[in-house]
Amino acid sequence: GERLQWHNVLRALHQRLLPLHRTEVAILLAQTLWQSGSSGDIDGADGGDDGADNALLGAAHGPCADVVFVGAMVDELRSTLDGTRANWQNHWALCSVVIIANRLLDLHKVVQRPRETGSDVLSRLRAVLRDCRLVAANWIHSLLVVLQGGGDHGDARCQDDSSDGADLQRTLVDVATFGALSFQCEVDLAVGAVGLGVEQGPLFHWLLFTTTSHRYRSQVITSSKPSVFRRTLRKMVLELAARRSEDIGDLV
Repeated sequence: GERLQWHNVLRALHQRLLPLHRTEVAILLAQTLWQSGSSGDIDGADGGDDGADNALLGAAHGPCADVVFVGAMVDELRSTLDGTRANWQNHWALCSVVIIANRLLDLHKVVQRPRETGSDVLSRLRAVLRDCRLVAANWIHSLLVVLQGGGDHGDARCQDDSSDGADLQRTLVDVATFGALSFQCEVDLAVGAVGLGVEQGPLFHWLLFTTTSHRYRSQVITSSKPSVFRRTLRKMVLELAARRSEDIGDLV
């Protein structure tokens, strides 16, 4: 039932049961992990502040209060990301990693307390999302090289000879969208955040993702009607951009 859904996701990632390169899998994960489920305390919650915090997650998301479980999920997300970073044809796998990491981060923050070891798990989740940005940025560079005639599909690890400019543009917008969504949870947009240089910092990546998505989005829409899920993701980016505009304004 609903209490097993997170465990099922963990098992599927560990056993490589999910074809993460498919759009349908990302849709299924988003639907599953964002359903509210029934309310009530998590098994083992014995009242008090901890029980009250755990009850906020509900039965469906109870495992997200468990530091051990979240740590295991982080390990699988890291393994999945490492296995797909060399091939942008698996860009929907990146979407799935971003979806799961964002949801885990939001849910675990509900019950995590400053003095608990769970803060290390949150740091590891944020590190996964930062790596997702690096992967997305590298893929954008590879795709732009191909689109601008500076390379061929093989240079960008694309082995499908039938891919044309419209397909590449659609993939480019998708990758930029997934990269931008890695900022859905709180993040420091300062250029020097987390000790990275300008071209590796969060502000640089945020501007890269949003400008790339905006530049190529209109061309993709005119060539083919985007799916409902794609439109939903891009709407989320627009809403996120509206919220982040104040953060950027404070930096300039």
